[in-house]
Amino acid sequence: MKTTKKKRRKRSKVKVILTVVVGIFIVLAVASYIRLPSNTGAKTAQEYFQILGSTVDVGDFPNWPDTKEVLLKAISFNITAVGGDAHGVVIDSIALSQPKPLGDILKGQIVFVTLEFGGGYLSTLKDQGYPVKIRIRSMEAAGELTFYILFE
Repeated sequence: MKTTKKKRRKRSKVKVILTVVVGIFIVLAVASYIRLPSNTGAKTAQEYFQILGSTVDVGDFPNWPDTKEVLLKAISFNITAVGGDAHGVVIDSIALSQPKPLGDILKGQIVFVTLEFGGGYLSTLKDQGYPVKIRIRSMEAAGELTFYILFE
Protein backbone atom coordinates (compact mmCIF):
# COMPACT_ATOMS: atom_id res chain seq x y z
CA MET A 1 0.00 0.00 0.00
CA LYS A 2 2.84 2.34 0.65
CA THR A 3 3.98 2.16 -2.94
CA THR A 4 0.59 3.21 -4.28
CA LYS A 5 0.51 6.23 -1.97
CA LYS A 6 3.98 7.27 -3.17
CA LYS A 7 2.93 6.85 -6.80
CA ARG A 8 -0.17 8.95 -6.17
CA ARG A 9 1.90 11.65 -4.52
CA LYS A 10 4.39 11.69 -7.39
CA ARG A 11 1.58 11.83 -9.94
CA SER A 12 -0.19 14.61 -8.07
CA LYS A 13 3.06 16.61 -7.78
CA VAL A 14 3.69 16.23 -11.51
CA LYS A 15 0.12 17.28 -12.27
CA VAL A 16 0.45 20.34 -10.04
CA ILE A 17 3.74 21.36 -11.65
CA LEU A 18 2.33 20.90 -15.16
CA THR A 19 -0.78 22.86 -14.23
CA VAL A 20 1.34 25.73 -12.88
CA VAL A 21 3.57 25.80 -15.98
CA VAL A 22 0.57 25.74 -18.34
CA GLY A 23 -1.08 28.47 -16.26
CA ILE A 24 2.00 30.68 -16.52
CA PHE A 25 2.07 30.26 -20.31
CA ILE A 26 -1.61 31.17 -20.55
CA VAL A 27 -1.13 34.29 -18.40
CA LEU A 28 1.87 35.37 -20.50
CA ALA A 29 -0.03 34.82 -23.75
CA VAL A 30 -3.02 36.84 -22.55
CA ALA A 31 -0.79 39.63 -21.22
CA SER A 32 1.14 39.91 -24.48
CA TYR A 33 -2.10 39.95 -26.49
CA ILE A 34 -3.50 42.75 -24.34
CA ARG A 35 -0.31 44.83 -24.78
CA LEU A 36 -0.38 44.62 -28.59
CA PRO A 37 -1.65 47.79 -30.27
CA SER A 38 -5.10 47.27 -31.64
CA ASN A 39 -5.49 48.10 -35.32
CA THR A 40 -9.26 48.04 -35.12
CA GLY A 41 -10.44 51.61 -35.24
CA ALA A 42 -6.90 52.88 -35.84
CA LYS A 43 -6.75 56.15 -37.69
CA THR A 44 -4.82 56.82 -40.86
CA ALA A 45 -1.74 59.02 -40.82
CA GLN A 46 -3.67 61.68 -42.78
CA GLU A 47 -6.27 61.89 -40.01
CA TYR A 48 -3.80 61.85 -37.15
CA PHE A 49 -0.80 63.95 -38.28
CA GLN A 50 -0.29 67.28 -40.00
CA ILE A 51 2.81 68.60 -41.80
CA LEU A 52 3.47 72.31 -41.31
CA GLY A 53 5.92 74.24 -43.49
CA SER A 54 8.87 72.63 -45.17
CA THR A 55 12.27 73.55 -46.50
CA VAL A 56 14.40 71.51 -48.87
CA ASP A 57 18.01 71.10 -49.91
CA VAL A 58 18.04 70.59 -53.67
CA GLY A 59 20.94 68.65 -55.15
CA ASP A 60 22.76 69.58 -58.32
CA PHE A 61 20.37 68.69 -61.07
CA PRO A 62 21.11 69.51 -64.71
CA ASN A 63 18.69 71.86 -66.45
CA TRP A 64 16.63 72.53 -63.35
CA PRO A 65 14.17 74.34 -63.15
CA ASP A 66 13.52 73.74 -66.86
CA THR A 67 12.85 70.04 -66.18
CA LYS A 68 9.86 68.74 -64.32
CA GLU A 69 12.02 66.74 -61.91
CA VAL A 70 14.05 67.73 -58.88
CA LEU A 71 16.50 65.76 -56.77
CA LEU A 72 16.07 66.46 -53.06
CA LYS A 73 19.05 65.91 -50.76
CA ALA A 74 17.24 66.73 -47.53
CA ILE A 75 13.92 68.03 -46.32
CA SER A 76 12.95 69.68 -43.06
CA PHE A 77 9.43 70.16 -41.79
CA ASN A 78 7.31 70.49 -38.67
CA ILE A 79 4.91 67.72 -37.75
CA THR A 80 2.12 67.78 -35.21
CA ALA A 81 -0.35 65.23 -33.92
CA VAL A 82 -3.85 66.59 -34.48
CA GLY A 83 -5.78 63.40 -33.67
CA GLY A 84 -4.48 63.01 -30.12
CA ASP A 85 -1.25 62.01 -28.41
CA ALA A 86 0.94 59.82 -30.63
CA HIS A 87 3.25 57.29 -29.00
CA GLY A 88 6.29 55.66 -30.58
CA VAL A 89 6.23 57.76 -33.76
CA VAL A 90 8.52 56.57 -36.56
CA ILE A 91 8.99 58.21 -39.97
CA ASP A 92 10.24 56.29 -42.99
CA SER A 93 10.70 56.99 -46.68
CA ILE A 94 11.86 55.01 -49.66
CA ALA A 95 14.92 57.29 -49.87
CA LEU A 96 15.96 56.89 -46.22
CA SER A 97 18.54 54.29 -45.30
CA GLN A 98 16.77 53.62 -42.00
CA PRO A 99 13.57 54.78 -40.28
CA LYS A 100 13.75 57.88 -38.09
CA PRO A 101 12.22 57.44 -34.62
CA LEU A 102 10.64 60.57 -33.14
CA GLY A 103 9.33 59.18 -29.86
CA ASP A 104 6.08 60.55 -28.47
CA ILE A 105 4.29 63.60 -29.90
CA LEU A 106 1.60 65.13 -27.71
CA LYS A 107 -1.55 66.50 -29.31
CA GLY A 108 -0.79 70.01 -30.61
CA GLN A 109 2.96 69.68 -29.97
CA ILE A 110 5.10 70.69 -32.94
CA VAL A 111 8.22 68.64 -33.65
CA PHE A 112 10.91 69.75 -36.11
CA VAL A 113 12.12 66.91 -38.36
CA THR A 114 15.00 66.75 -40.84
CA LEU A 115 15.26 63.84 -43.24
CA GLU A 116 18.52 63.46 -45.16
CA PHE A 117 18.23 61.37 -48.29
CA GLY A 118 21.56 59.63 -48.86
CA GLY A 119 21.08 58.97 -52.56
CA GLY A 120 18.57 61.75 -53.05
CA TYR A 121 14.81 61.74 -53.50
CA LEU A 122 13.64 62.27 -57.07
CA SER A 123 10.36 64.14 -57.26
CA THR A 124 8.39 64.86 -60.45
CA LEU A 125 6.28 68.02 -60.74
CA LYS A 126 2.50 67.53 -60.32
CA ASP A 127 -0.32 70.10 -60.33
CA GLN A 128 0.09 70.87 -56.60
CA GLY A 129 3.91 70.98 -56.67
CA TYR A 130 6.68 68.44 -56.14
CA PRO A 131 5.30 65.54 -54.06
CA VAL A 132 7.24 64.04 -51.16
CA LYS A 133 5.88 60.80 -49.70
CA ILE A 134 6.71 59.61 -46.22
CA ARG A 135 5.41 56.70 -44.20
CA ILE A 136 4.57 57.40 -40.60
CA ARG A 137 3.44 55.04 -37.88
CA SER A 138 2.68 55.18 -34.20
CA MET A 139 0.69 53.13 -31.71
CA GLU A 140 -2.44 55.07 -32.71
CA ALA A 141 -2.14 55.57 -36.48
CA ALA A 142 -0.20 54.49 -39.54
CA GLY A 143 -0.06 55.27 -43.21
CA GLU A 144 1.48 57.37 -45.91
CA LEU A 145 1.52 61.15 -46.04
CA THR A 146 2.14 63.12 -49.21
CA PHE A 147 2.95 66.78 -49.06
CA TYR A 148 3.97 69.10 -51.87
CA ILE A 149 6.95 71.40 -52.25
CA LEU A 150 6.57 74.64 -54.20
CA PHE A 151 9.60 76.57 -55.47
CA GLU A 152 9.23 80.26 -56.13
